[in-house]
Parts: sequence; C-alpha cells; structure tokens
Amino acid sequence: MKVIVTMINYVEELPPCTEVKFYAPKPADDNLLFYTKNNDEVLDEQHRSKFYAIVARLLYLGKRGKPDILLAVPYLTMRVTCAKAGDMEK
Repeated sequence: MKVIVTMINYVEELPPCTEVKFYAPKPADDNLLFYTKNNDEVLDEQHRSKFYAIVARLLYLGKRGKPDILLAVPYLTMRVTCAKAGDMEK
C-alpha cells in the first residue's frame, strides 16, 4: 500500500486570494524582498487583515510542502503588524 499526500489544491487556491500578477523565478530575487520604501503608505485594517491571512497560509504551505519559500515568508511574518503597500506586493 502506498499513500501520497499532496497540497496541490491548497496551492491552487492561493493565487485567486493573493491577486498574483507575475511569478518570480526565486522567492527573494535581487534582494527586493528586504528593501522597504520609507514613503510607502501603511495598509488600512481591511488590507492588513488580508495580508495577515495570506502570510499565514504561505507559512503553513512552506512548513509542510514548499520549503523554498521559507526565506521570504518568515520575513513577511515580521511585517504583518506594520504592513505597507510594498509588503502586499511582495
């Protein structure tokens, strides 16, 4: 008996809720992940809540089936309380 567990449906559900515009070849391309603009506007409560939900889903995915995103996602978890427009794009 062989059991295969996948997260294909979980991954396929992410793009509609994250409004993905393009796919980067790697999670932290050209150090843009760690670059923040000082003049970015802070997200309002509704968008910050959405950002928090997306990051939480990505963290779950990274820990269970896609470890290559575990450079970007933990960084974004530190940004959930003070998320800016640029963080949402990342």
